[in-house]
Amino acid sequence: MLRIVLELVKRAGWKRASVWVCCAALLGGCAVAIAGGSLLQRWTEAVRTKGWVTAFLRYDRDLGMYLVVVRVGDREQVVYRPGPADLQIAEPVFSPDGTRLAFLKVENADGVFLTRIYTMAIDGRDLRRLVEYGFPEPRPRGWRPTRGGHLGITHAAWTHDGKRLALLDREPVTWRRQRLVVVDAQSGATVPLVAPIGQHREGSGVVGDVITSQAWAPDNRRLVYMNDQGHVIILDTVTLSEEDLGPGIEPTWSPDGTFVAFQESTEAKGRWGGDYVVVAASAPRQRSLLLSNARTRGLGYTGPPIWSPDGRFLLIWYYPGEQGFRYVVDRLTGEVAKLPLLSVGKTVAGRP
Repeated sequence: MLRIVLELVKRAGWKRASVWVCCAALLGGCAVAIAGGSLLQRWTEAVRTKGWVTAFLRYDRDLGMYLVVVRVGDREQVVYRPGPADLQIAEPVFSPDGTRLAFLKVENADGVFLTRIYTMAIDGRDLRRLVEYGFPEPRPRGWRPTRGGHLGITHAAWTHDGKRLALLDREPVTWRRQRLVVVDAQSGATVPLVAPIGQHREGSGVVGDVITSQAWAPDNRRLVYMNDQGHVIILDTVTLSEEDLGPGIEPTWSPDGTFVAFQESTEAKGRWGGDYVVVAASAPRQRSLLLSNARTRGLGYTGPPIWSPDGRFLLIWYYPGEQGFRYVVDRLTGEVAKLPLLSVGKTVAGRP
């Protein structure tokens, strides 16, 4: 049958259309697609016309530090330039409507090294210190952070109304155990949700971040996270009741609230990287395959599946070898396309 399909594709012309082969009919459920340029064109046009926002950290050799660069559509602007006290900075995360961002940074306050989360408008105005953040590990005596270091991504998620953020924090005083909390975006008041959390033991098979930048449902009440057993959990932040969606890594909630997407865990597949699935956010929790993650020499597809604001596309990293590339997936057609380098950051936001 594969020979027949390939012959039909050959006759149609490889270059005339966006060609993709759904392996579900051939290999019993594999939903890998071979995509041409049309998906990339659709994605690029959607970003440009709808003015979706994304952000990057760009290294400035003169400063010896990273700058925060925001791209709106196809226009870029430096929105945060580190000052003399700044030492390290993390990739920012956006509010779902694309109007504000939050980022983590390390500062030198007269020889005391403080780690704080700030928020601001996407044009760089209205910078606010939100909360002091527990440092990732106990700091040895004489420890000093290296200026210009990259802190990875800010582990926080905005509610859809922009009033609160969920984030992974450290318990006060000792800073030794992590906890999942909700922080008021105006006052900085903190409410603990789950503690301790993120206590993954070596060899447990649990990998990935507890919370992603798209954790919240549109009701601003429920969020999705990964627990210490490597399961995807929907948490009601009012009643603190939980619902287990099964083994999974770094879940994200679609902008319209309809679906939760995540990567199946090692335990589910017996290997490092599982397939990506989309699960209905309401009963009966129908599950569909988004992307098959057949093993290659590299890690394959990995990282949180980031939704576009209209819910049509998802962004996922792909590692064929040591270097990773950003790919876009069309949820409706199954097509997959590689994105140009530095065309999109860790998160995407804006109006549908």
